[in-house]
Amino acid sequence: MTLPEKYNLWERSQSNYLHWTDADRPTKGTYMITKETVVDQITVVENGIVLYREATRIIEDGKVLTQTYHRTSLTPGQDLTDQPEKVVAIAQAAWTPEVVAAYEAAQLEAQLAVQPNP
Repeated sequence: MTLPEKYNLWERSQSNYLHWTDADRPTKGTYMITKETVVDQITVVENGIVLYREATRIIEDGKVLTQTYHRTSLTPGQDLTDQPEKVVAIAQAAWTPEVVAAYEAAQLEAQLAVQPNP
């Protein structure tokens, strides 16, 4: 593989990496690589559980290079500290006192159904 002199080829773990020498490193604004995390999906299911997905994207010059997902579920009445703002707004709207009470009653009923009778 022939490369212009301004590039160095660095071999590591059987992979080739291309990098600029310090003198030829692109100046700020020549290219932009960013990482962003966004909540791209929020769902409220019948029993009031809020499901949401966060997408972490690596973007170069406006094009998504890679994207990974992390899913989280929140139960009615759960503490919303440190949750994304959009998720908190949806949860607060969905979790009426009636929804929280119904969810807690269903959980108690499920626990009693599992416990053996003495």
